[in-house]
Amino acid sequence: MFSQHRIRFFGWACLVGGVLLIVDAVLLLLLFGTQIGKDVPADDLLFLVLNICLMGGPLGLLAQRAFGEGAMGILGKTGVVVTLLGQLCYIAGMSYLLLYPAQAYNHANPLINLTPLAALLSTLGMLLAGIATLRGKQLRGWPAFAPLLVPIGFVLNVVLQVTYSLVTGPHPSPLLPILFFCWGPAWILVGYALQSSATGKLGVAARA
Repeated sequence: MFSQHRIRFFGWACLVGGVLLIVDAVLLLLLFGTQIGKDVPADDLLFLVLNICLMGGPLGLLAQRAFGEGAMGILGKTGVVVTLLGQLCYIAGMSYLLLYPAQAYNHANPLINLTPLAALLSTLGMLLAGIATLRGKQLRGWPAFAPLLVPIGFVLNVVLQVTYSLVTGPHPSPLLPILFFCWGPAWILVGYALQSSATGKLGVAARA
């Protein structure tokens, strides 16, 4: 029982993180349009908080034992570790910017490169976790596909960015807002999948 309540908590955290990603995308578009012009500490704080929330996604999959055993179990756990490393890179990068906002555009500072590294690790980690969830067959129906939507969202963003550049030419591209609009719904569905799976098991336990 405690385990299922914990999974529901992780699911809620992930769902809230996904919603905050969409909110952040809207705020960025309202503030900057298609050109990110400057660093905004309030946005850095929001991004830090939402990435703490998104850690509930991989942690919930691990707590749900969504990967099964054997090779898929190892693959899924590896994906969780890699995803969490990505989230921690985001958190470290945003924490640094909040402490030293003047460094936001100092590209000579290696800590500024934590953001693209974090995106790569999060995408790769959720790809591994998504494959393990689907192949492990511990989750049934659409929840088994939900973790794969996160890396698919990243690929969709890349396709949209390339298409945008080819159609409009060398103009400023709304990279971050589009990425967040692709990622937000994907993380929301991961959180909802954890919620629905845990709620279903709690219902079965209550009737037993």
